[in-house]
Amino acid sequence: SKLNLTKEDVKDYRAAYFYLSKAASRGHTKAREEMAIAYLFGDYLARNLTAAREIFEDIASNKGSPRSQFYLGFLY
Repeated sequence: SKLNLTKEDVKDYRAAYFYLSKAASRGHTKAREEMAIAYLFGDYLARNLTAAREIFEDIASNKGSPRSQFYLGFLY
């Protein structure tokens, strides 16, 4: 739960998203999907619904990911 996180925990999550972002920028599908979820809910990243939607649409249409399809439905 976010309510029980210490400053060190938050720092660790931000570091994890930094590396997740690097993997996503290299085209790793699961990393891209996780980044889209983080954008959707604003988890340790600035909330960006447009970026989330674009990533989900790309993965859903090009990779056929049921998870991305689910989150697209959630957005609409």
